[in-house]
Amino acid sequence: MKMGRATAARPRLTAKQEPLSDQRFRDLINAMGAFFASVERDAAAQKAAAIAEIEDLMRQHGLSVDDLADQGF
Repeated sequence: MKMGRATAARPRLTAKQEPLSDQRFRDLINAMGAFFASVERDAAAQKAAAIAEIEDLMRQHGLSVDDLADQGF
């Protein structure tokens, strides 16, 4: 079944929609940058927490990095 061009057409502006202004574009880009920065901070915090947990478990069980390397994984 072949689709007509109407399904791929861009949405038309209505009375309530306005073209994207330069300021709105900059606001959206800044918001996007802040979002990605927060995701990176969260990822870094999760990584640091995982490393701290691994180090704690290694201390609890008397393990060293050499113990991990000796397993041949």
